[in-house]
Amino acid sequence: MTASAPTRRPARALVVLLGVLAVLLGGAMPASAHGGPIDVDVADDGTGALTLVATWREDGHMVGPEVDFTGTATGPDGRVVEGIDFALQAEGEGFRVSTTQLAAGDWEVALQAAGGSDQSWDVPVTSGGPPEPTASPTPAAAATATPSPGAPTVTDETTLRATRTAEPAEPAAATTDGTSAGPGAGVVALVGGIVVIGVVALLLVRARRRRTP
Repeated sequence: MTASAPTRRPARALVVLLGVLAVLLGGAMPASAHGGPIDVDVADDGTGALTLVATWREDGHMVGPEVDFTGTATGPDGRVVEGIDFALQAEGEGFRVSTTQLAAGDWEVALQAAGGSDQSWDVPVTSGGPPEPTASPTPAAAATATPSPGAPTVTDETTLRATRTAEPAEPAAATTDGTSAGPGAGVVALVGGIVVIGVVALLLVRARRRRTP
């Protein structure tokens, strides 16, 4: 005895409904449902910091904030840098940059995942080191800056005074007979005139005495 048409229709509708629910539930699975191995790519970003790109190996999806990464770096001289954290960046999901910069050289980074995964990796990285700081001009350099055209080249009052002291004094103007016409020459002329007048007066007095009987 076969089932009637009204009996088959509810059965088919139930199968379709279950299929739709399965599709909806599968598409709504959160990212935290990922699991399994993680592939990591660690490199230097050119400033001594480390970049980290992590993906789930099974589906190639980027590893989001459900997994945290920390690292410990060992340098060629045995120097150890611990507690390296990686912060997610706005450039894309799963792209991280370390908050610590490494000095220039070859490093071995021991990477550890925690949270949605518990895995570890040993990754060799060559760091270029942090950029060299730009030196700011010193006050002395600013004081000796090139002056503008037409400006005096003396840069301080001490040098200006020394320059004025070193300048030779202008010679006194010479008279037509070759003697100096400065203040000393006037005094000499005055004294000479007084002496001449005195001598003439003395001679006149002697002459008068001789004429008197």
